[in-house]
This record gives sequence, structure tokens and C-alpha cells, in this order.
Amino acid sequence: ALSFSNFSFICFLICIIKKCDPLVLAKTAMVIKLIQIPAYIGIFVLSILLIITIFTFGFAIALFIVDCLCLFVSGMLNVIAMFLSVKERYFKLGQCIPYIVFQFVFCADLISSVLFYRRLKKAVAPCSVVDNGV
Repeated sequence: ALSFSNFSFICFLICIIKKCDPLVLAKTAMVIKLIQIPAYIGIFVLSILLIITIFTFGFAIALFIVDCLCLFVSGMLNVIAMFLSVKERYFKLGQCIPYIVFQFVFCADLISSVLFYRRLKKAVAPCSVVDNGV
């Protein structure tokens, strides 16, 4: 767990120093969450099968912990994107709080990620219009 939190903290620092685009980071986090769906389903089914017998109950708990760590890391990427969007004044912190909370709830994290990305894309679009002097 400590290495996952260190990874998230390093990503946070890199994004702050390099001034990453929050839209790109939010899209990346959303794609990661979409790719993880089959893994979550597989781990869930395997855990159900392992929990049936008392001898493999420990493996089910271990899989749950791994699942939670994956949720934490992918959630932190979105939290970083939300922090950057607040820093760049696309949103206020109060607007991001519900999205941040749902990043760490199974199933709700994917919905929250997609909704945040769509909302950020709309917020960034008016700012990205280039005036070519015409």
C-alpha cells in the first residue's frame, strides 16, 4: 500500500511541476478505469468462488485488498486531474468534492470519472478557441 501511495504522490508532483493538462490526465484516468472493468469482474467472480470454502478465504481477502489498491491508484490519477482543474480555474474545489469522494467507491468511480471528463471537456472547450485575428 505504501508503494502505491508513493506512486500516486510522485505522479502528483510530476503533474504539478510539468503543468500537465488536466483534460489529458482525466481522459487517461477514465481509460484506465474502463480497461480495468474485466479485471474487476474477474477478481469478483474468483473471490466468490474462493469464499465458498474456508480454506481459500484468505485468498479472497487478498484479492479484495489488491482490488482496493488498484481503485486507490486509478482514483488518485483523477484526483490529481481535479486538483489541476481547480488550479487552472476550470472548477471550484466545492464542485470537485463529490467527484473526489466517488473516485474511491467501486462502480461509482467509473461513472464519476466519465462525468468529470465530460464536464471538464466542456469547461476547457471555450478556453481553447484560438483567435487568429480575423
